[in-house]
Amino acid sequence: PSMGKATLRLQVSHADEFEVYVRDVSGRQIIRKISLGRLAEGERDVDLDLSAMENGFYLIEVRSATGSSWQKLILQH
Repeated sequence: PSMGKATLRLQVSHADEFEVYVRDVSGRQIIRKISLGRLAEGERDVDLDLSAMENGFYLIEVRSATGSSWQKLILQH
C-alpha cells in the first residue's frame, strides 16, 4: 500500500525513453502520461507523487519502445 507516494523499481535492460500510465481497475486511464525521460541500463528507482489521486486499487503501466510492464498499486491516504 502507498500513502500517496510510490517508488517503482525498474530493471532497465537497454537504455530507452520510459513513460508511466495509471489506470483504475476498470481500465480507465487516470493519469495520461508521466514521462520518465531516458533511463540508462541497470536497476532504477523512480519516485511518483500520486497524492492527488483517491484511495483505491490501480494498475501502473511502464512503457518503452521495447514493450511494457504492469504493477499493482493500492493507494491509502
